[in-house]
Amino acid sequence: MKQVKYAAEPKERDIDSGVYLFEMVGIDSFDQHERNMKIVSKDNLEKILFQSSKQTMKEAVEEAVEKDINLYKANLRGVDLSDSDLHEAQLSYADLSEANLSHSDLSYVDFNHADLSEANLSHSDLRNADLNHTHSVHTDFNHADLMESDLSYSDLSNSDLHEANLNHSNLIGSDLRNADMGHTRTIMCKIGFKKSEYAQAKQFIEGLK
Repeated sequence: MKQVKYAAEPKERDIDSGVYLFEMVGIDSFDQHERNMKIVSKDNLEKILFQSSKQTMKEAVEEAVEKDINLYKANLRGVDLSDSDLHEAQLSYADLSEANLSHSDLSYVDFNHADLSEANLSHSDLRNADLNHTHSVHTDFNHADLMESDLSYSDLSNSDLHEANLNHSNLIGSDLRNADMGHTRTIMCKIGFKKSEYAQAKQFIEGLK
């Protein structure tokens, strides 16, 4: 829908009164949808998953979540979503690489098979989040609460799990090579290593000290 901006321009002057007469002149036209935030698919940038009149992508994503929109395969690479409320969001297979999700409510979010590489999830609430099969290389989980989350079969190599809460979480089948596990809480944490992964198991145990 096109809208026209108007401005008052002098048309003529009344000779007797000396007062200028004005007319409304169209000076610019624009599409009111052009400013809308669009969340598109990572597989097809022309495919719009959700469109919002909000001013920022963060607000648009929060609105989509509030409306229970499925953001399956959403392209959110590098987006600033810090301090956001994405509780129970549906973000499976989404591209969230290099995104900032720090200090956010991500509890019960479906991240399965999502790309979280180099993303910042530090200090976020990820309790009961589904993070199975995620690509989380060099991901920042520093001080994140991952209690009862499912991180099974995920690539967490070189990730920062320093002082994260992994109590009652599932890490079975995950790659934790070179991950920072310093002061990480792992009470009743599910994890298993093959005989060939002795070095990784040793690193995991030593990292908890």
